[in-house]
Amino acid sequence: MTRSATYIDFNTGLLYQYEDENTSFYAGASMYHVGRPNVSLKTDAVYKLPSRYSAHAGARLTVGDNSNELFLSGSFMYQAAATDKILGAAYGVKFSNDSRELMMYMGSWYRFGDSFIPYVGLDFSNFQLGLSYDIINSDLKLASPKTGSFEISFNYMGHKQTNHYSNYKSKRIF
Repeated sequence: MTRSATYIDFNTGLLYQYEDENTSFYAGASMYHVGRPNVSLKTDAVYKLPSRYSAHAGARLTVGDNSNELFLSGSFMYQAAATDKILGAAYGVKFSNDSRELMMYMGSWYRFGDSFIPYVGLDFSNFQLGLSYDIINSDLKLASPKTGSFEISFNYMGHKQTNHYSNYKSKRIF
């Protein structure tokens, strides 16, 4: 019996993104394990890794006179007989002074059949900090005395590129 395996794995995907000064949206799809490699640790056995498919979409809409934002997103994943479906939204309130912008986001996502995920986040300059908590509402909570888990996220977005045709600074999608 071998304790390691080497194999080649291929993935592919497409993403479309549209953006203007007040609206942006994206949609994408991908496929993982295209060639279904054999991942068995036994030399005389075959276990083909099932392909995984995913699709996701989202939009950022500017709302109101003070450039608040509404962010919507969803994703769907499928592998073998397992699926994962998430849908949610967050609302961003803009606070700014002459030199810097600060956005505060509040929202929630729902993982169908599993959990409710409230979210709060801050977006300052090129940094984004978020806090979410998975509140489990499925049978998974029977396996643990805890009913959820915290997640802290931190993103650094680098510099915002300028579209030289419109002199518009690109915003990020949440």
